[in-house]
Amino acid sequence: MTGIPTDADDKSARETETFRIPWVGLEVERRTDLLALTAFALALGGAIFQAAMFLRGPQPVMFPVEQLMLKFSPVQDGERYLWLYAHMAYVNSGAKDENTTLTRETVTFKFEDSFQEFDAAWLNFVTMRQDGSTDYLAEAIPQTLEGGKSLGHATEFAPRPHRCTSPCNPNRDFITEAQFFEMTQEGTKLTVTFTAKFESDKEPLKRICRISGTDYVDRMAIRGYAPLVCDP
Repeated sequence: MTGIPTDADDKSARETETFRIPWVGLEVERRTDLLALTAFALALGGAIFQAAMFLRGPQPVMFPVEQLMLKFSPVQDGERYLWLYAHMAYVNSGAKDENTTLTRETVTFKFEDSFQEFDAAWLNFVTMRQDGSTDYLAEAIPQTLEGGKSLGHATEFAPRPHRCTSPCNPNRDFITEAQFFEMTQEGTKLTVTFTAKFESDKEPLKRICRISGTDYVDRMAIRGYAPLVCDP
């Protein structure tokens, strides 16, 4: 004979159909609230993720430079100087609205047989063609890199005078055409370090391009420019 359910029986049934989540203090009915619990967990996870992204702030990343171009500049004071061109690309992996600003791009390059390093800084943004010609687009000025987006341009790098007093040489980064051929020969290796400074980061981002086993010296002698591909 089946008896009439008692209060104890009802309590036991409720205990088997519910479970408690201690760390958030919730009691969930297995039958009715499982879907609600899933939605709550997803919402909580999303909130935690958004908070973490907010705390990270902007996250600028500099892509490797795959190729560049050496070129002698237009004649200045009776000389042609070595300039450098490269496609620069970045992405901000931070959250939306976590923007940052690219404030400066520079390069440092060194020929294998030279003890001296040479510096150049961004001058203009340009378009580059396969025949070595370039078209001016805009003066190189700080650029905004928005959160979750990318930024790319071709940069013209040129030497700049140093602020210094004797015995410093303020024009030590200006490599004339004659000096270039004095420092290089067929197969001379070249190391180029690209640097980008963002206002959100204390330390600049850097990428190194190494050139070896190329005929760029002959191309510079014949054409006045040489496209180069960085070593893998």
